[in-house]
Amino acid sequence: MEDNKIKLLEIIYENPGITQREIAKRTGLSLGLVNLLLKKFVRKGLIKLEKLNKKTFKYILTPKGFAEKAKKTIQYIRIYYEKIKQIKVKVEKIVKENGKDKIYAIYGEDEFIINVVREVLKNLKVKYVIYDKTDEITQTQDMIILYWDVEKSNILKDLRSFLVL
Repeated sequence: MEDNKIKLLEIIYENPGITQREIAKRTGLSLGLVNLLLKKFVRKGLIKLEKLNKKTFKYILTPKGFAEKAKKTIQYIRIYYEKIKQIKVKVEKIVKENGKDKIYAIYGEDEFIINVVREVLKNLKVKYVIYDKTDEITQTQDMIILYWDVEKSNILKDLRSFLVL
């Protein structure tokens, strides 16, 4: 829900005068949910309404809304920064426990997490490969699989694999 609030405030900031229907289209949220959130934002003084005609309103971010958007964005960045640090510590621990002489397979589809794990492995100067499909993985004695999608745990249970989240 916090993501939706940030997204709405950003869209209104970047597109002054945008309509509810357009906000719903851009966010993928239902028109009803967008309407509910916008009413809440108006009550809190985060946005103001300007009536264009009988049915259409223009939404404008207020200074208070801009401050809230900035605050939420900073909170969001902090959460992700902490998550990145946790991934780094976990990968370093896995490498320390299993050795630098192994090949580490980065398995998953999230480009952001792939890059985080890859940078940690590069800094540790260990060999790594990247897989995005389980059927591509040909595990050898020297290979350790690093993954983050909990739903893949069952597929990887018979392989030497570690969850990095």
